[in-house]
Amino acid sequence: YLGIAIKVQEIDLPWRELLTPLMITGLAVMALAVGLAFLLAHSITRPIGQMTRAAEEIARGNYKQTIRSSGSDEVSRLARSFTYMAQEVARAQQMQRDFLANISHDLKTPLTSIQGFAQAISEGAAGDEMGCRHAAQIIKSEADGMARLIQDLLELAQLERGHLDIAEQPVSVAQLVRAKVNKARLRGQREGLRLTLSLPDGLPDIVADAPRLERCFANLLDNALKYSRPGGEIVVEGMHLTPTASRPTSLPVAFGQALDQREWVGISITNQADPIPIEALPHLFDRFYRGDRAREHARGYGLGLSIVREIVLAHGGRVEVSSDAER
Repeated sequence: YLGIAIKVQEIDLPWRELLTPLMITGLAVMALAVGLAFLLAHSITRPIGQMTRAAEEIARGNYKQTIRSSGSDEVSRLARSFTYMAQEVARAQQMQRDFLANISHDLKTPLTSIQGFAQAISEGAAGDEMGCRHAAQIIKSEADGMARLIQDLLELAQLERGHLDIAEQPVSVAQLVRAKVNKARLRGQREGLRLTLSLPDGLPDIVADAPRLERCFANLLDNALKYSRPGGEIVVEGMHLTPTASRPTSLPVAFGQALDQREWVGISITNQADPIPIEALPHLFDRFYRGDRAREHARGYGLGLSIVREIVLAHGGRVEVSSDAER
């Protein structure tokens, strides 16, 4: 047996020397952990608090709320999503106000005309039978315009909500477009405009709702005729497209899927008109948009292209617009 004796003081001394550094290190680590926890909690609670206050402001009707966040964590993404939502709500509210203002203006003018001529007839101020007949024709014309406006609004609302049934049947795009162009050509001749139609051979049929597709192309041709320069030319061109093909830039372009789903059909309608300002292009398909000078001289309610967009989207297609002002 071998026995070794060590004094107790020789064992306790190293621990006593390490105790102070260990305590200092532990306190430092604890302080650092508390600081990091505070910063982390602040980084989470601050945007949440901002979102809470922003939500309260939105509830009061103040929709211009922005929450600044530059991180990539979940809370930062939530803050950016909340800001985007607030912007979309503000945009929807502004569109609603613009809609009410536009519809009030567009109904006020024909109503004033109807009231004026109806009063003239009732008071005998319209003159003889010819004058009364003329006043009655104006009343009928204004009433028909109001009826068309209301019908367009109802159809547009149904399309936007997706409550409108879209019939699915084979439709010959070439035949439909040719018929619409021939009908529009008569109007173009009266207005001094030339219409040119170019359709490739073998343009396939598509699955679509024929009456709504007719409405779509009628609106496009009407828009092209309405805003063309006197003596200008309107070119309607059909094309074969593959699903991955680049989309041409013409005014406007509508697409539909062919029956075999391996090819897309494109129709391009191009007119010769004043260039559309670049800032106006994103709004051409908005309801009641008539903001650019090229639209001021022509009468309309600003719903035609909105209906075109909804019809094309309801068929799973795309519609685009471009202008020489872009180049």
